[in-house]
Amino acid sequence: MALSIPFGVMDFFRGVKQINIAWYLAFTDIGSRYHRTALGPLWVVVAQGVWVLGLGYVQSQVFHVDFSKMTIYLAAGLPVWVFLTANVTDGAAALLRAKGMVTSFPLPLSLYPIGKMLEQMILLFHQMIIFVVACLLYRFVPNWRIIEFIPALLIVSVGMLGLNLGLGVLGARFRDVRPALASLMTLGFVVTPVFWFTESVGRHSLIVKYNPFYYMLELMRAPLMGVTPPLEIWVTSSLLSAVFLVSGLWAFASTRKTVVSWL
Repeated sequence: MALSIPFGVMDFFRGVKQINIAWYLAFTDIGSRYHRTALGPLWVVVAQGVWVLGLGYVQSQVFHVDFSKMTIYLAAGLPVWVFLTANVTDGAAALLRAKGMVTSFPLPLSLYPIGKMLEQMILLFHQMIIFVVACLLYRFVPNWRIIEFIPALLIVSVGMLGLNLGLGVLGARFRDVRPALASLMTLGFVVTPVFWFTESVGRHSLIVKYNPFYYMLELMRAPLMGVTPPLEIWVTSSLLSAVFLVSGLWAFASTRKTVVSWL
């Protein structure tokens, strides 16, 4: 293992250096997923739009808030949650799904987790169409704080890259990891303030305070809503991303020489 770690780290940096190939893999994967469909990736937008409208109506009645406010809140948060969830669940299958290419082309193995993260980033921007439409419908004009979405996305993406690296090798070794994570993220959707307001349980509630996805969700959603995330959100999200990246890179690097045999 000691000898494989430097080799794995070098593989990672080679993958970063060839990020243009990772972008190609991301676009190719999206294209193949929606091959011969009429709307292509826009089907994701349609599906999320239906979710926002349906859930927005129900939650506006439950929380006794204006339907337009709830719709915009969901339109800003739901695409972010899908981005987080997809990086976890699809990240666990990043290497498995690339088995054919892994065994056929002498490319850095890290390119596939990197490409998977970039793929989810592309789909995130597709889904942000929902937020734009909601803003136009309800005449909600985001203020200058929306530019904070860019550094927020970069911080979270670093953490998601780490998860793709770590979960990719874990999912290759144990096939039950992906369905287990899918079940876990379904529970996460309920206990994370995606469709309910943090104020309804309090910021210091256990399901908020010790929920890592809350911090990343809020970091990206708040700028879209015209609010600067509190310093606690910035710091905690940055620390989480650093931990995810370091642990994911360690898992990838320490198994780099054996992971191919697991596919």
